[in-house]
Amino acid sequence: MNSTTTNTESAITVSQDPGVVTVIERFDMPENLQGKAVELAESHIARAWRNEPSFVGAALLRCHNRGGVSCYSQWKRPSDGSPITPDAPTAAQTLAVALEMFRTTTYRRMDSRTYTLDFSKSVDGVALPSLVSLAKTPGAHFGVFSVTRETQNHLLELARAYGPTSLVTPGLVSINFHRSLDGKRVINLGLWSDFDHWEDLNKLSDFKGDAMYWEHAVDDWQPDLFKVVAVESVN
Repeated sequence: MNSTTTNTESAITVSQDPGVVTVIERFDMPENLQGKAVELAESHIARAWRNEPSFVGAALLRCHNRGGVSCYSQWKRPSDGSPITPDAPTAAQTLAVALEMFRTTTYRRMDSRTYTLDFSKSVDGVALPSLVSLAKTPGAHFGVFSVTRETQNHLLELARAYGPTSLVTPGLVSINFHRSLDGKRVINLGLWSDFDHWEDLNKLSDFKGDAMYWEHAVDDWQPDLFKVVAVESVN
């Protein structure tokens, strides 16, 4: 996978295939460990994940509004029809085993869940499905919404109604809302050509202060801003 850090044509598709699930993992660590974590993760993906028949692709994301590294990976559903464990990815699908700093209690895996894509929208002139690309979308953000099984659908209804208005923000290429299979999270993967106008998003009427469209539909909300640092695809 090391070649992907220099191959700017590398990209993965935000798959709309119902036969594909997404694993999103968020790891907490200080900035001085981010580089080492990315190196270990790249090695594990190249050595282990690429040999998994169900592996589709992965993107490594380095957080720059706080410490941390995240991984967005995609996997084929079991071909034998066996169910997917909803509360966590399988041992073969997690990066925790590869990151040596997590073998102590000093740092923690903030979140690790399995998701399906609920909907995507892109700016005019950019076709779907979305691409996570080192060249075209070097920036990414997670809008992390903590919900309950009872409120997850309601939040996604609101997101369908109001989320696309964010696409007037210069630099924002697409929004991609994912629902966790355990019903406790919704994550919007926003893909950006640059973050020069990120603050403009927070000035839109449905995205600021007490007027945020999700204000009364979630238990918590957190934005994470990332640099896309590596992409690996089997295609």
